[in-house]
Amino acid sequence: MNDYQPYSCLFKKEAEPAELKSCFIVWVPLGRKLTGPRQNTVDETTTISYTVVSDSSQIIARQEEYENIIAWDGEVHFVNIILKDSNGIELGNKIDSTNNVE
Repeated sequence: MNDYQPYSCLFKKEAEPAELKSCFIVWVPLGRKLTGPRQNTVDETTTISYTVVSDSSQIIARQEEYENIIAWDGEVHFVNIILKDSNGIELGNKIDSTNNVE
């Protein structure tokens, strides 16, 4: 099982100010934590990345939930959630589209 494969959903708010809310859940193993996010928007895609780092104070494996709010112009938009290790190697990702929102 890939602990770092996020499960995500995208929600939209069309009333002003229009926005997207990206929510995701990830399983984080013992001795690890997520840092970030870093958010970057290019054209119709927003990439939100988190880095998985060692943390000896994390004594249990656990499920964690995250939310990110994105300004939205009402057009088709994609949100890419990426989890990386400290070397920049991708551990898991998920892409959501406003074509398939809740």
